[in-house]
Amino acid sequence: MLCVALLQTPFVRFKSFFGKKGLAAGVLTRIPNAAGLYTEAVAAQQNLLLYALIQPLQLAALFAVALIRREDLGARKLAGSVLTLVSVTVMTILIYINRGAL
Repeated sequence: MLCVALLQTPFVRFKSFFGKKGLAAGVLTRIPNAAGLYTEAVAAQQNLLLYALIQPLQLAALFAVALIRREDLGARKLAGSVLTLVSVTVMTILIYINRGAL
């Protein structure tokens, strides 16, 4: 990523770039993103199977947010979300029962 940033530097107009509205908010969103990437890397080091469960857990969190916001969920979206929650729960239980040796 650092190499890509360095290669793109000659094409950036710094005066117009730093004068844009919302730049600070965009930069601030990168901090939790970087923290998430770091924790994903740590999870991958600890156990590859648990690392594979990160994205389904993110989907489960998005489902919880949709329920809290009382969004209109269609039958397919509701069924898929429930299936995701059940599959993540079952996989986690199986991983712990077999001590990561699936």
